Amino acid sequence: MELHGLENASGRNLSAEQEARRDILRGRIDESKAFDETLSGIIGEGFGPASVKPLLRQFAVNDAMLCLKSRWLRRIGETVAAGPLEIWKTAADETELHPDLSIWIADAMNHLDHHCTAVNPNPPEQTTLVTDPTAGDLAALIDAEADAMVPAALKCACDVWWKPFNQNVLKPLSEKIRDAKKEQKSLKDQSQEATGSFEVQHAIRKRLDALKSEIKAWQKELDVKTGKGQAVREAIQSWRCPEALTWGDWLAEQAMYDQVSSLDRKRPPPQTVQEFILQEGAYHPDVNDGVRVNIAPLQKAGILVADVLAAKDVEKAIADRATWRDDERRWCREGKLPKPGWW
Repeated sequence: MELHGLENASGRNLSAEQEARRDILRGRIDESKAFDETLSGIIGEGFGPASVKPLLRQFAVNDAMLCLKSRWLRRIGETVAAGPLEIWKTAADETELHPDLSIWIADAMNHLDHHCTAVNPNPPEQTTLVTDPTAGDLAALIDAEADAMVPAALKCACDVWWKPFNQNVLKPLSEKIRDAKKEQKSLKDQSQEATGSFEVQHAIRKRLDALKSEIKAWQKELDVKTGKGQAVREAIQSWRCPEALTWGDWLAEQAMYDQVSSLDRKRPPPQTVQEFILQEGAYHPDVNDGVRVNIAPLQKAGILVADVLAAKDVEKAIADRATWRDDERRWCREGKLPKPGWW
């Protein structure tokens, strides 16, 4: 406003002092405009400089692939729930191995999508992609692996329910056998070293005989229970889903990204790889990332009075943030986190 007044002072000449003031104001306005452009660049691409864009592109492909595999596996889970799950639960109950065995199996089958990172296909390397992939491109890769994905996902789910089964059913027996064998060894050592009476030796031999019988009985029980559990597991892992081989067109029509891919709970997720890169490259600082990461784009743009980070660490800090966010999105899809930390 001051400059406007000086430049539009019609009908009078500016004094030398006013002309000097006008020149100062022009310089300050140019400086402010340049600073504003720098800030706009930071806001738009502070976490996505040219050096990090290939990394962000790879993470965009990673998350799109995991999102589509999760959708596919959830549909498998829905098919299982509507089909063979009740048969598997009944078979588990009939083993009488543990009252919660069928519950463990059902819980595992309800989260088949958590194994999206464990089953093939892996996301393609972005360096091999001439153009950004679409949902159809990635769906075609998944469709090609559909026949192998079902047994792979079921194996992972069986690994999940086997853990509580082992902890509550098999491990107590294994521990009994282990402890008995330790006692056996200790008694044998005592027998070899003992110089005591016949009664002591007799007691040791008697206890050794008892331990031998107990170990044999426990081992037999362990083998029987393991066999029953394996039979249930094999029945589950042998199931196939022929209709899953026809889901390629359906998957190709699904969105590449879901809410886990979004910036927060409310904003819509990106729709394309480039939208993902723009979202992740924008300057949205997170207190959990720490000063090092959040200040790196500001230092890179040269707007700090003095450098805070070592010059060699600036690019690394920005790349670290991209990697951390890729990790957290993956952990959310695996069921290890309820939501991304930046939400």
